[in-house]
Amino acid sequence: MTQALETAKQLQRTASLIAPMASFQNLTGSVRGSTTIRDKISMSPSTGGSVQTVTGSRRYGSVLIPQTKSLRITVNHRIEMANKEIEEMKKHLVNLEQETIKKKANLKAKTEEIQMRIKDIQEAKTQLEENVIKGVDPVTGKIPAEKFIRFIEDRIKAADRMIEKLRLKSLSLKQQIKKVKIQLQQREELGETLHPIDFQVLAIENHDYLKKIEEKTADLSELKKITGRYNLELSIKKNKLLEQRQILKNMEKEIELKKKHIEKLKVEGKNIKDEVEKTDKQIEEINKLMAEQKVPDVLELIKVQAELQEMKKTFKRLERRKNIQMIALNTFKKHQKQLNQMELPRKSQPD
Repeated sequence: MTQALETAKQLQRTASLIAPMASFQNLTGSVRGSTTIRDKISMSPSTGGSVQTVTGSRRYGSVLIPQTKSLRITVNHRIEMANKEIEEMKKHLVNLEQETIKKKANLKAKTEEIQMRIKDIQEAKTQLEENVIKGVDPVTGKIPAEKFIRFIEDRIKAADRMIEKLRLKSLSLKQQIKKVKIQLQQREELGETLHPIDFQVLAIENHDYLKKIEEKTADLSELKKITGRYNLELSIKKNKLLEQRQILKNMEKEIELKKKHIEKLKVEGKNIKDEVEKTDKQIEEINKLMAEQKVPDVLELIKVQAELQEMKKTFKRLERRKNIQMIALNTFKKHQKQLNQMELPRKSQPD
């Protein structure tokens, strides 16, 4: 409304200086031909002057602007007025939307708070019923004061703990808000202190840094090539080193085997030395026995051999007799067995 009045005053001031651009008929024809503008101009001619009524939207209402016959409100002015009204309506709608969002958030917070209170009250009620009311004295029918006081003290302590938690949380939130405000203030100060020259300097520095980055990337690519070549050589050398290590391990194993074989040979040599010493001792003993032994006479040897032959003959003769006696014994046993078998059926017959 105020903007419409201001525009009307400006038009009234400039009316005496600006000549009429078109006649009244042309103006009314242009107004009738324009379909996009809903405003209407109603003019009442008079001898001394004329009063023009500008009817805009519902918000503006009607504005009476005293003018002379030569004053005309052009289409551009009316479009500007309509645009301003639309902008004001948009701002008003945005403000209404923000207010409704705030009210909605407040109502939501209140409902959540009420629900939390209801929940706390229900919990307190259940705890009171479980801890206090169930412990009613059956004789007097009264609640013990100690239980009730203890219950109230516990509830007060729990409330104090919750208050302390909320206080700490609010302090932390205040500190965060303070930090954010300081950051915003610093950003605003930086925005005020910056000038176009600073941006130009930053652009030049950025260009220089980009050149340096390109040079460094070229150097880096060259270094990557060098490292790739040396990595290839390093891998070859590593493979050779692994082969040499494998050969070294095999040689170490062979050396260990040789050492074990040498130790075995040493043990065997020691055992052979012991055996040689034993055989030497035995040879010495045999030599001693041979030296001490006396050779018997030939006649005695012949007698001994003759006796041996005679004893062999007697042994063979006795062995033959033994075999004959065994055969006779076996035949006797067979006859005895047959006789026993023949006597058994005779004894079984009745007398």
